[in-house]
Amino acid sequence: MENSLEITTKQFKCQRGIYKIADINFMDADSKLLIVLEEKEDRRRGEISKNHQVFVVWDLFTTFENSIRQIDTHTLSETNKPLKMDVTLGLMNSYGNVFAVKDGGDIFSVLDLQDMTSIINPSAKAATEIEGSRKNYFRISVYLDSTESTQLIISHNTIQVWKKYCRTNIEKQEEHVRVLEYIWARNKMIDVQELKIGEREFKLEVSIPSSTPSKPQKFKTIHWPNNINVLEGACRTLFVLGEKKLSKANFDNVNQIKYLVECTQRLVRKYITRYGIFRLTSIRYPIMKYLIKSNQESLINDILNKKIGSKNGNIYIPRLYKWADEDNRSTTEIPKSDLHHAILSQKRGDSTVILKYLIDYYADNAKEYNNPGWMFTVSKA
Repeated sequence: MENSLEITTKQFKCQRGIYKIADINFMDADSKLLIVLEEKEDRRRGEISKNHQVFVVWDLFTTFENSIRQIDTHTLSETNKPLKMDVTLGLMNSYGNVFAVKDGGDIFSVLDLQDMTSIINPSAKAATEIEGSRKNYFRISVYLDSTESTQLIISHNTIQVWKKYCRTNIEKQEEHVRVLEYIWARNKMIDVQELKIGEREFKLEVSIPSSTPSKPQKFKTIHWPNNINVLEGACRTLFVLGEKKLSKANFDNVNQIKYLVECTQRLVRKYITRYGIFRLTSIRYPIMKYLIKSNQESLINDILNKKIGSKNGNIYIPRLYKWADEDNRSTTEIPKSDLHHAILSQKRGDSTVILKYLIDYYADNAKEYNNPGWMFTVSKA
């Protein structure tokens, strides 16, 4: 890690007898980990077997509840017999693929096996394409379940998922409340190319024009809830809505924007308590930059003061190097640090509170943990 600070630790829950990690490989542009665990004892046969393995796929940067999926070699289908426990495997990573070598010298791709594919990319449920979704409507609204409790709304520049809950108020009367479950926004109009919906699920493809005229437009696929990061989308939305609130063109929608901001802030707070997700998201996406540029003083204060556990429990750690984007630009590219963005915000006339929060946070942690890695972005600001 660039600053020598630990990002996260994960304990995998599997059968008793798993005693070591046999192999570990990054996949899908370093967004997933393929972990092979070896079991010391085969309890089903009552004998020692060094070849019994469990394959685990960990989606590092998604907030999907099923982000860690596993498959036991004992449960593989008839077509995947090469992975049965009586075969000793040697694994190799090559250009995004993982190959296994059997004792006899035969080589096959682990990722191409049917059972492995099911845990690497969980298949979508039966979906229905929404006719006319390619047209640039101002607003698309559709329910994602038969009870009409989960609603998808696609507006001019936001994608929202709302969930309706029934709760008991102070007067012990039942009331229905709408809670924001997911939101993603961009400054310009969202151009919907395709929309498919299923039971509490949707898959949306939007086009994003390139900032360089000579380059073709890009396409972004949003598959909720399977392949999205709710925290990144919410922080990005706060930045976009902050810009829109300052625009004179949106003066008539101030109250509507204010309500959406409040709902989005509550969504971010929901993930502040999730140590691993927050740290991994902040490494992959510039979520703190979004919060600084949208002047989210209260949220930032909550993040910097939140500790989970007793040892190194801070959920936010400083970052400097930019994550390689879809164009595969190098991670050695040094963008502006979070501290630098706080300084720029102060120069624009914003409060100096966030800048003070960050400096105190870095200095206090460097002293508490006796680790200068907390201060490594200060000299670059």
